[in-house]
This record gives sequence, C-alpha cells and structure tokens, in this order.
Amino acid sequence: MDLRIKDISSLLKISEKDIMRLIKRNEIPFYRINKQYRFNKGEISEWMLNNRNSITGEFMKLQNIEKPAYLAELIKSGGIYYDIEGTDIKSVLSNAINLLPLSKRIESETLLSYLVEREETIPTYIGMGAAVPHPKKPIITDADEQFVAICFLKNPFPYGEKKEMLCTLFIIISSNQRNHLKTLSLISYLMQDRGFSELLMRRPKREDIMFELEKQLLKEKF
Repeated sequence: MDLRIKDISSLLKISEKDIMRLIKRNEIPFYRINKQYRFNKGEISEWMLNNRNSITGEFMKLQNIEKPAYLAELIKSGGIYYDIEGTDIKSVLSNAINLLPLSKRIESETLLSYLVEREETIPTYIGMGAAVPHPKKPIITDADEQFVAICFLKNPFPYGEKKEMLCTLFIIISSNQRNHLKTLSLISYLMQDRGFSELLMRRPKREDIMFELEKQLLKEKF
C-alpha cells in the first residue's frame, strides 16, 4: 500500500477531512494497516477514472507516464473508423469489432462478449460524447498486440448514467493492467481538452486527428 491520505488529498485536490469522509462512507478503496489508512495505487487510479474525476498532472505522474506519445502509437496500430452502424452499445461494438486488427488468438465473438459484459456492469462513458470500451481483464499477453481503435458512430444515441449522446468509441486492448491504466489515463486527460474533444465531434480526417493528438501529447510534461 504505497499511498497515504495526504497523497490522495493531492491527487483529488480536496482536503484530508474530505478524504476521511469518503473513507467513513466506504466511497473510496482503502486499507487499514496498523491503525493507519493506506491506498493501492492501481485501485485508486481505476476509482478516479470510473468516477470521472478530473485527470490532473499529479495523476499522470502517478501512472509513471514518461512517454505520452505512447497513445498515438496505439491508435496507429488500432486504426480510426467512420460511420459505425448500430442503435445500441452491443450492435455498435459488434460492427466495430469486425473492422479491428485482431490477432489470431482473439476471437471476435469472445471479445464482443467481454466488452458487452463490461458495459453492462458499468458503462464506460467518460463524457464529451466518448466511451472507452475494454475487457475487465487483459485478453492478450503480448505488448506488441496492444491497440486503441477510434470508432465514430454513424447514428449517436443516448448512453451512460446521464444519457448523454454517445458519438465516439475508444476501444482499448491492453496486455496488462498497468498498460491499461496508462492508456485510459491518457485518453481521459486528452478528452478534458475542449479543443481536442470538439475536434473529434467534427469527425475530421485520420491525418488531422493524428496530427492534433501528437501535438497535444508531445507538449505535455508529466
């Protein structure tokens, strides 16, 4: 357990008293060791992302992201796709999966079942018209097979807790939990930038997306 209350306070930008309130209400993952509260870095990272907290520079440092251009490389591997048909999350994912560069070790039907299971448990909508579908657990072990695919829906539909319009999917396939959190953190961080999120709403050409994405990532100093 490598995080203390003062670390969580810094990450969330709230007081230590507020952290204690979250603990007492069991609203944050924690452990009590020798009468002191401790927090697991991976669990806290997942909790922050699932609860759509603002992703700060401090959070990015927590993920040890030394190479933010890593996300651009994953998207180059996964591809960018347009006019994905479907009227709900399952049909959209089913149509999107048929376009993905899956390795021979991943069956499309298996991947679909994992993605749908994750969405039915907790929708992965992160705001600004985007969701980040991913399996609960890694389904590959080879880092070279990791990718992120950007999929633009042909007909956006209401989705997520607040029923906001879902326009874009970032489908994430990672080889381990650490890489998954790093990828998810970068996407969430980018989508907080209004300029980038509005660019995606316009569904620009692939080269325009990659140019803006690389520009945004390379200028960051985590």
